[in-house]
Amino acid sequence: MQAVLCALASPVRWLARLRRPRSRVFIVCDPGPDPDDVKVLVIACMLHLRGEIDLVGVIANGGHNAQRRAQLARLVLDRLGAREVPVAVGMPGSYTKANDYEFSLLRWQSGVPGGPGEEESGRQFQTTGAEGQMLLSSCIKDCLADDSRQRLTLVIQAGMMDVAFYLQ
Repeated sequence: MQAVLCALASPVRWLARLRRPRSRVFIVCDPGPDPDDVKVLVIACMLHLRGEIDLVGVIANGGHNAQRRAQLARLVLDRLGAREVPVAVGMPGSYTKANDYEFSLLRWQSGVPGGPGEEESGRQFQTTGAEGQMLLSSCIKDCLADDSRQRLTLVIQAGMMDVAFYLQ
């Protein structure tokens, strides 16, 4: 009897998940020297591709390497198949010494079937942080304008400067 109940519980949970609106998720991170942010991007991307969340945007900031961090985030999402997720450069933040290999993008750009071409992976991001502010503002406005009652979850994996600047 217990085995039958367990077998029924899994499809019931799955069906309940289908009826529940997916959360929109916006990530503020600083991928690069520490692997934690790339891990967050990978997990969020996989949940997005499985249809469990809607990954609506990513701001990469910090370390006075925000542009390189955005390029890394863009390449990670592209490589995993989430090219539709927008990535923007956030606030520069405090200087953090980083080695060049921590942002090495060459092995991501070549040799992997289906990967981004030079023109995509070499995209130049703005470096002022304004791009990140515009993306965050757009996602919040879209969420507020939508009457589906989907919530927007901000995952802040880095400094709060971008969110604080937006709230001011």
